[in-house]
Amino acid sequence: MPQSVAPPSSWPWGGKPELLKQARDVALVGDDEPVPMPERPMFLQLWQQPDAFRAVHLYARNMRIVYGRAAGIEILLQQAAARTACNVPAC
Repeated sequence: MPQSVAPPSSWPWGGKPELLKQARDVALVGDDEPVPMPERPMFLQLWQQPDAFRAVHLYARNMRIVYGRAAGIEILLQQAAARTACNVPAC
C-alpha cells in the first residue's frame, strides 16, 4: 500500500512546516525569546572584539554552540526531506 502524506493540520502555529521552523529556530538560539541572534550576548561579545584572532576564536565557539544545539533537528529535517523527495518511508 503506498504511503500517503498526512493532511495539513489546523494547529495554531500554522501547521507542520511552521512547527518545524519554530523548533529549528528555538534549537538554533537556545530559547524562544524574541531577540535576534546578532543581538545576543555571545554575538555582541564577538562584534565588540577588537583583536582579529580572538574574534575568529569567538566566532568558531559561537558556531560550535549554535550548530551543536541544532544538529539533531537538522538531521531530522534532512532525513524528512530525503524521504519526501523519493516518496517512500525510507530510500
